[in-house]
Amino acid sequence: LSRFVKTPNAAISGHNNRHLTNVSPEDCMRACVNETSFHCKSFDYYKRDRACDLSSMSAADVGGLKTDYSGNPYDHYAR
Repeated sequence: LSRFVKTPNAAISGHNNRHLTNVSPEDCMRACVNETSFHCKSFDYYKRDRACDLSSMSAADVGGLKTDYSGNPYDHYAR
């Protein structure tokens, strides 16, 4: 995950291009790097569900990350 910067308890709300299930953060990173149908800039990892959403957007593209989730369910990873 060295190519990605992790932001704990954060996510981009509403800008998901592809949803993956039963995956690790490393699986999501590989999927983001290898995605060909869009340029993947980031992903949100759902720790409890072992799932993630790949996004063509970065935090800067959407005006920042949402960071007030109850229970710390997500981590955001950006290239």
